[in-house]
Amino acid sequence: MRIYVDVFTNDEVLSDALDINEEYEGSIMAVTSKLVNADDGGNIDIGNCNAFGGGDEEQGGANDVEKVNNIISSFSLEEYFGSKKDMMTLMKERIEQMRERLKDNPTRLKAWEKGGQIENFVKSVFSKFDDCKFFMGSSYSDEDPKEGMPIIAFWKNDSDTGETFHYFKDCYKITKV
Repeated sequence: MRIYVDVFTNDEVLSDALDINEEYEGSIMAVTSKLVNADDGGNIDIGNCNAFGGGDEEQGGANDVEKVNNIISSFSLEEYFGSKKDMMTLMKERIEQMRERLKDNPTRLKAWEKGGQIENFVKSVFSKFDDCKFFMGSSYSDEDPKEGMPIIAFWKNDSDTGETFHYFKDCYKITKV
């Protein structure tokens, strides 16, 4: 299994155990989340619904079970509540830092330059800013919070199982476990 680690904070924020799709010519990794039971009890729906004496109201699981977002829960992501101006400032800082990091990799640097795929993605995010949520890795909640590269989540389709989380591919190093 491969774990994606934020290059700014060393926080683990994603795993290849999830279905990762690339967008914006391979510059953005997109993962659709889903709501899962919050307990660790390993409750598994084997699809028998009423086979063990349950009523119709029990189909699909109990309504009183706490549900959590699988990505937020699995990677202890922390929501970032800055203003649009705060997020714009942070994004500009991170983009400049990534340009510096990628200066020896012209193929990847191209996506981060003006008019590149990163700029196109960021513009689309800011055009629907109020519909987006921004997340940081677990170190954001420390006493001395560290800001990594924001992870951006928003609903793509009404039929999705949860919000789609968007990761800037070049901002992560991969570790194998």
